Amino acid sequence: MKIQLIATDLDGTLLADDHRTVPERSKEALRLASEHGILTAIASGRTTGILLPVFRQVPQVRYAVISNGAAAVDLHTGERLFSRPFPEQKLHRILDILEDFPHVMLEIYADGESWVPEKDRPILEARAKESPFWLDFASATHLAADLKEALKGHEVEKITVGGMRPGDKECLLEAVDASSSLAVSSSIDSYMELNEKGVNKGEGLSRLCDRLGVPSAEVMALGDGDNDFELMDWAGVSVAMCNGLAQTKARARYVSSLSNEEGGAGEAIERFVLRPAGIVK
Repeated sequence: MKIQLIATDLDGTLLADDHRTVPERSKEALRLASEHGILTAIASGRTTGILLPVFRQVPQVRYAVISNGAAAVDLHTGERLFSRPFPEQKLHRILDILEDFPHVMLEIYADGESWVPEKDRPILEARAKESPFWLDFASATHLAADLKEALKGHEVEKITVGGMRPGDKECLLEAVDASSSLAVSSSIDSYMELNEKGVNKGEGLSRLCDRLGVPSAEVMALGDGDNDFELMDWAGVSVAMCNGLAQTKARARYVSSLSNEEGGAGEAIERFVLRPAGIVK
């Protein structure tokens, strides 16, 4: 079956370990695929504004499924293709509950940008000094004294909660009734990502492909983390990175031969797309 669309995660997959750089082998593979009429997409937990530094390295990539599948955009035109935001009432309830955990750090993605409480300014400043990676986020990040007020009129895609202490995650998830009302991604106890119920990368990519007329059997997806599980389940050719989580590898049909740092995404695209199509030897 000929692959019509390639969708790749960013951190731990397309990007090297610095979370900023696309290895040359992966750049070249995406360029060749695009030149030969194969659609390319990013499927990321990031929102649009904080994946733009990556897009500049691979400008041929046309689409992005963002914020774990909460929305999709055409990166060439800026058009938002669909979105599944939090209802305002649910968002306010979650923010009210999070006020009882003042030590955690919140980051909220809405309309392609990021909002952070003013109280967390010192954390952002420390991050910027710690690694250039965080500087990439600066232009798309807003500080807000009142998140509810700042987010009025915006479509909220995702809430991230970091810096949790032991026991916080369980308490928070119970308080917000996560099992029946939210989609939760979390592979470590101190951090989690919250989306509207039913939102995930697999569902988001499915909606994008429906719009483009591409069946799942003709989609290749690459990922490494817990928020890539449904991506691995949905795509006809799913490839987990060899550096990824064991659970992600178990749900994928294939595993890359090389790591993200070594250009493993590019190697996989060569193996499953470019070589079978006679584009490379």
